[in-house]
Amino acid sequence: MSEIFPDANSPLTVKRILCESLDDDHLTVQQTVGSIVEDGLKLGEYGGLCYPEDDCGCRLGNLRPCSGPWGECIAAYEGVGKEGGWRMFVNEEEAKKSKENPDEN
Repeated sequence: MSEIFPDANSPLTVKRILCESLDDDHLTVQQTVGSIVEDGLKLGEYGGLCYPEDDCGCRLGNLRPCSGPWGECIAAYEGVGKEGGWRMFVNEEEAKKSKENPDEN
């Protein structure tokens, strides 16, 4: 996946992962859409997906538990949310800060 990683102004969406994967020589017929997306997220060292407008997020290994449309979901980093639970962050620095200072979330 040569150009899958966006610059700081271009969020990595599920649609972009799939489009970039279609050009990948390593794509196999046996792969599902979910496995293609999960592989793309792992390559970018993301922890899952989020849809910031809806405060929705999911982690690797359990993508799309909401059954909603996920084409506009954005690659995200896992951090610590309120009450010590997990939360997905679009910004990697915010995710890191949430782990360092969980009481400030």
